Order: sequence, then structure tokens, then C-alpha cells
Amino acid sequence: MGKNIKYKNKDCMKPRTGPGYFPSQMEYDLWNKTATVSVKKAGSIILRSVDVWGLAYYNWLTICNKLPVDRIIFNIEKSGAKSAEIEAFKRRVSYLNLNNSFELEMHTDLPIQLYTKEDILKRPKNELLIPKFKKRNNDDTQGRLEKDFQVFLAGGQEKVGKNDDDTTYERLGVLGIDFYQLKRGYKLIREFPTGIFDKEQKEKCRLLPTYYIDLVSFNKYNAISIIELKLNDSKLEVIAQIIDYALFALCYKQQIIGVIEKHIGKEHCPSNLINKPMYCYVANNHFHPKFDAVAQYYAPRVKSFDFKSILSGIKIRGD
Repeated sequence: MGKNIKYKNKDCMKPRTGPGYFPSQMEYDLWNKTATVSVKKAGSIILRSVDVWGLAYYNWLTICNKLPVDRIIFNIEKSGAKSAEIEAFKRRVSYLNLNNSFELEMHTDLPIQLYTKEDILKRPKNELLIPKFKKRNNDDTQGRLEKDFQVFLAGGQEKVGKNDDDTTYERLGVLGIDFYQLKRGYKLIREFPTGIFDKEQKEKCRLLPTYYIDLVSFNKYNAISIIELKLNDSKLEVIAQIIDYALFALCYKQQIIGVIEKHIGKEHCPSNLINKPMYCYVANNHFHPKFDAVAQYYAPRVKSFDFKSILSGIKIRGD
């Protein structure tokens, strides 16, 4: 048992909470180089907040206040959270534990054993994703900024009677150099579902929640590109969201490639996708002030995690 650390100023151990500061639905504490973040009634939205704000708390302690922290513990009361949501949280915490030099733990009533690198990457063959889903039309209800932007980027390529693939990839150029001047006959997918099931697609067999990736396309490296679009929405939780998508793509890469090729046609996809890394992008016109400070802990540092860094995201500019 290590020697207890005495802190001169207790005010530097607890961050200010409330609007514009740290979320007030969580409790923050530091004792003997262990930071603890506790939350009650952890629903799905709150669970996506816990790890990002836990890392924001770690950064605030170690960088802003120069305090030593060796471990972060997440105390979660499971009331209100479904088992699939707990599983998604467990996978993120396991990834963070493997990806950083400090230790992370996850507790509910008792400590939960996190995944090893082999367990998180080599998923059992009985775990299946959604094999088929409908193509999205371009007649979404207007007034939803992000959906309208998603439709614009799709360039009409999924509208009945029109397949303007060049226009689609010209429009993707607004997302930056990785998509600039791409005219290769590729197609993209809007709202790719992420749900994972045990053996068959039934709710009682659900292992992971079903979320919808805004866009799945290909970039200048001819690699799978996962794109999350945000406009006028600078919540820090987007980091947990894109990591959920990244781990989904990493763990089920071969299945995902098969679904993509069937959905849009193998002739509209680059070759040799299985041997290329995946790229994860957050596109926004405004990021949370703590985005870079927190995203650095999620950016892959272990070679086995072959998705590219989301450290800075894509800034959509209006000028």
C-alpha cells in the first residue's frame, strides 16, 4: 500500500460543475493518486459522457493543477442503463486502459474485469452485425441542419433514378484534403447501423446498441472512412461516439466490408480494404474547448488499433 498523498489545497481536487463547466450529474474526487468519477442512473447519453469527462478531469488535475494521478475509477450505478450500453462503455474503457500509461477501472456494484487487447480485437464468430438495411432517400424533413448537410454531401447518389457519384465525391471535398478532388466512381452509405447481436438479429440477442454512422465512404487513401457530422453541436461526448464507431469497425472489419460491398456494389468500392487502416473523422464547424485535450487520450497509440487519429477532427469553415 503506497503512502497517502496530502494535498495542500482541496479546491484544486474538485472541478467547478454546472452549465459551461463539468457536468453536475457526476461526482469527482481525488485520493492517493486515484481520480474517481461517479454517476447514478447511468442512461445511454450519460454513459457516453462519463469517460470523456473523466479524461477531462484527469487532464484538469494533471495538466492544469500539476497533481499526480496514476489511476481513474469510473463508478457506475447501472439503474437506467441497458446491458448493451454498459457493454459499449466497457469496451471504450478497456480501449483507454490499453491505450494510455495510466490505469483505468470500471466499477458497478463490484469491479468489472476489462478486456485484454486480444479479447477486444478478436471477437467471437457468433457476434453478428446487421447484414441488410434500406438505402436512405433524400426527402428528409427540412429544418434539421445536420440531416440536411448529410443529404447535401450524399450528392443525390441514393435518389431514385439518379446516381451522380462524381457530384457526391466533389461535395465531400468540403471536409478537407483527404476527400479533395475524388472522382473514382465510388459510392457512400448514409446512416450505417452499428448494432451487434449474438447469432441472430433479435432484441433478446443484442450485445451492442444500434447507432447510425452518418457517412461511410472512402478517402484519398482508398480506405474506409467513418464520418460523424456535427453542426452547431460542440458536445464533448462526440469523442466517445466516434470511438464507439471506431471500435465497431475495428472489431468487425471483415463483416463490415462484406456489408458495404453488398450494399453499394463491389465495383463501387476500392480493392484490398481488409489490409488498409480505417479513418475516423469528426466534422464540425465548432469544437468543444476541451476537445483536443481529451481526444489525445483516445487517439490510437497502440499499433494494433489501426484506425487513424481523431486528435483534431475536421473544422468546417464558412469563410
